[in-house]
Amino acid sequence: MSVVIDVITCFAVSIFVARGCDDGFVKHHENCYHFSHDTETWINALAEYWIGADDLRVEGEWMWATSGDPVSDRTSGARLFLSNDANNENCLEINAGNWNDDRCDRSQHYICQKSVEIPVVVG
Repeated sequence: MSVVIDVITCFAVSIFVARGCDDGFVKHHENCYHFSHDTETWINALAEYWIGADDLRVEGEWMWATSGDPVSDRTSGARLFLSNDANNENCLEINAGNWNDDRCDRSQHYICQKSVEIPVVVG
C-alpha cells in the first residue's frame, strides 16, 4: 500500500509541474503573463487583467490597479517618468524600458497577469 501512495504522490507532483500557465502565457514566479498582440485602451484592457497602475483616484498618488498598493521605483524596478502632460496622463505605460504616465484612452499593447493555477491534491 505504501508503494501505491508513493506512485500517486509522484504522479500528483508531475501534474503540478506540467500545469502552470495557460497557452499564450509565460510563467514568472507565482504569476502567468500574456503580452498582447492587439491593442486596447487602458480601461478595456484592465478587464482582461492588465498589469497597470493609475492615479485616477488622487492625482500624483500612483496605485496598482489589481492590489491598490502604491507604486514606487522599488516596486516597479524601472525609472518612473510621471509628467502628467496637460493634466491628462493618469495611466502607466512602459516606454523604452521605463515607466511613463500616458492618457488612459490611448490604445496600446498590454500585459495580462494571472496567478499560477495550483491544483489541489486530495487524499
